[in-house]
Amino acid sequence: MSFSDFILNNYQVLFELFGLLIILIISVHIPDRMKIFMRTTVILLFVAIIAHNLEAWTQTLETYTVLRPLLTSVKYLIYPIILMMLIETISQDAIKIPKKFKILMLIPELICIPLYFSSQWTHIVFYYRLDNVYEKGAIYFLPYIIFAIYLILFIIQIIFYLRHYKTRDKIIALYITLVSAAFIIIYLILKGDTDFTPIFTSATVFYFLFIYIHLASLDPLTGLMNRQSYYKDINDINDRIESVIVVDMNELKYLNDTYGHDAGDTALKIIAKILLKHAGHHKAVYRTGGDEFIILYSIKDEKEIKRRIQAINDDLAKTDYTCALGYAMRKKEEKVVDTVSRADNNMYEDKKRRKQEILAKGGQIHNR
Repeated sequence: MSFSDFILNNYQVLFELFGLLIILIISVHIPDRMKIFMRTTVILLFVAIIAHNLEAWTQTLETYTVLRPLLTSVKYLIYPIILMMLIETISQDAIKIPKKFKILMLIPELICIPLYFSSQWTHIVFYYRLDNVYEKGAIYFLPYIIFAIYLILFIIQIIFYLRHYKTRDKIIALYITLVSAAFIIIYLILKGDTDFTPIFTSATVFYFLFIYIHLASLDPLTGLMNRQSYYKDINDINDRIESVIVVDMNELKYLNDTYGHDAGDTALKIIAKILLKHAGHHKAVYRTGGDEFIILYSIKDEKEIKRRIQAINDDLAKTDYTCALGYAMRKKEEKVVDTVSRADNNMYEDKKRRKQEILAKGGQIHNR
């Protein structure tokens, strides 16, 4: 097999992988940790392409060569490793995987290493006859079971990663994951081949783009949705918005000037966590400015909105920070921006009231 044949046979996959590698290099939205695992995934896919093509070349030989079982072992091992890389890619955003569980997750793959690479002599998983014909071993199904285990773990991780996503985003991500898995199963049944590289590559590219687009819609500091997402959502979910809470942190500038921006960042993260806790099922919380937040609700009951504001204030009281809050219930035929404007005015009334209370107690008001 010549180099030109290799390129011609794999040009589509190579084009996708090189493109993904370029995006990873120039991307500003993806955290460094996520980039490391995505780059490792791309490199492993390159290795999978080379291993498959070399193994395909060894099939054309008339007699057995030791290179073929080695390449087969690499093919069996590499796809579960790729799945582990993809699991690690989102582990910090989905659920932080405990170190003990990570070690347990490695055990099936580690057990397989000696089984695969010794199988030509033990005949336990597979072996090749002297005339270069593939034969099944006693536990020939082991690679498929191991692959299925890691695929299930990946799907579970995806479900956790999607728990705060909008319904449309969940559908997109699950489509990429489940349809890819279905095609792999169909591919195995119909062709009996274990070259999943084209499917894995396309799925990885779509998976990365989905994560990239999602991260671009978030505020990188707090993890809440950003201002651009807010403007988009007041149009996309306009019919479902029934009430609004506007939140403004008090004295962020004083905190930054006195204790440094790290202290201010910590405060914003704590407040964001509290707001997210009381945002409801759809988690429509936005950081629209330096110290400004908006929560959009589909709740029509004003008593419930007041209850949530009280719950937010109760949680804030357990911290060193305070916020002014204002809400508004959407009127019939009213535009969302007008509802937000009324909530904003109510927030400033609350801020004024809080300042007056502090002054009445002899306290000091710092600049924002």
